[in-house]
Amino acid sequence: MEFGFGISGERQVALSPDDGDLISKVFSDILSAKLVIALPLLLVVGVLVGTNYSSINAELIFFGVLYFLAFGLSPMWLFQGKECLAGFLIADLLVRLMGLAVLLLLLGKGSGASAALGVMAGCAFLNTLLANLMCLRWIRDVTFSFQGAKSQIRSSFHVFIYKSSNNVLLNSGPALVSSIGGAQVLASYVPAEKIVRGLSGLAGPILVGVFPLTIRLFKGLCPSLFLPMLITVFLGVSGGVVAVLVGHFGEYLMSITLGPGFESSAEVIKVFIWVVPLRMVNQAIGLTVLIPMNKDKFLSILTLCSSLFAVLGVFLFCFLYGAKGAAFGFILAEIILFMGMVIYISKMLLCGRTVFDVVLGGRSNV
Repeated sequence: MEFGFGISGERQVALSPDDGDLISKVFSDILSAKLVIALPLLLVVGVLVGTNYSSINAELIFFGVLYFLAFGLSPMWLFQGKECLAGFLIADLLVRLMGLAVLLLLLGKGSGASAALGVMAGCAFLNTLLANLMCLRWIRDVTFSFQGAKSQIRSSFHVFIYKSSNNVLLNSGPALVSSIGGAQVLASYVPAEKIVRGLSGLAGPILVGVFPLTIRLFKGLCPSLFLPMLITVFLGVSGGVVAVLVGHFGEYLMSITLGPGFESSAEVIKVFIWVVPLRMVNQAIGLTVLIPMNKDKFLSILTLCSSLFAVLGVFLFCFLYGAKGAAFGFILAEIILFMGMVIYISKMLLCGRTVFDVVLGGRSNV
C-alpha cells in the first residue's frame, strides 16, 4: 500500500516545499492512490474472513488490518519533504511511550498476545491519525481524484519495484537456505542475517535526512556530486569499520546477544557482515544520485536483476558451502549492483566533462 510513495511523494514536495497548491494536490493524489490500492485488498480480506469465520482468529485479522492501514496511510513523506520532522517525531515518541506503558500494564496483569498486538496496532494507527491531522496546516483541501491516483501510481511504480526487490531478496534468504541446506544450516544463517539486516538499516536515517537536499541539488543542469560522494564514502567507511569489528568480535557478539549454542553463526557472520558496507554504499548511491536524477527505472531494473542473481548465487553457493556460501551469494549480488550503478553514472555524467567538473558541478577549464 505504501508503494514507494514515501520516496516519490517526498521528491515532489522537496522541489517546491512552499507551494501550498502543489502540496495539497500531491497529498490528495497520493491519498487517493493508497485508497485505490487498499480498498480492493480490504474487500478481499473481508470476503475471506466472512467465508472462513469459524476457522480463523478474526481478532488478529482486525489488528493486522489496523497495522496495514497505520503503515500505509502514514504521511511521514510530507514531513520529510518539507524538512519539518520535529513535531512529527515528538508526537511519534509520545504515542510510542504511551503504548509501551499500556503494554507493560496489560502484560503485568497477565494479558495475552492478542491484547499486546491490539495495543501495538492501536498505537500505530493513532500515530498515523495524528500525523495526518498535523498535515492539515499545509493542506488547503483534500479531494479524491482517480486520475491523480493513477498518475501517482505510475510515477511510483519503479520506486516500488526498487524497494520490493530488496524486500523480497531479504525475506527469501531464509527460505532458500532452509530448502537447500536444511534446519541445521538455517539455524546458523538466520542469527547472522538478522544482525546484518539491522546494521544495514542504520544508514536509513542519514539517507532520509539528506534526501530532500539531494533532490534540490540535482534540480540544476550541472549538479555537483560532492555531497552524494561524501555521504557514500562516509557510509562505506562506517560500514567497513563495523564489518571489521563484528568480524573480529563475532563470536563474542553472538554469545552476549544470543547466548550459548550459536557458535556456527559466529563463523557465518564473519563472511556475511561484508554485506553491510556494500549495502550502505548501494543505498546511498540509489537515494542520493539515481532517484534524485529521476533514474528510477534504471535503478529498479538493476536492483531486480541483482536480486535475481542473489537468489541464484544463494542457491548455488549454499548447496556447495552451506550458510557461508549463502552469505557469499549476497555479497556478490551487492558487488554487481554497485558496479552497475557506478558504470551507468559514469557514462551519464562524464559526457564532455572531467571528473573535476562532475564532483564540484559545472564546467571547468582544467
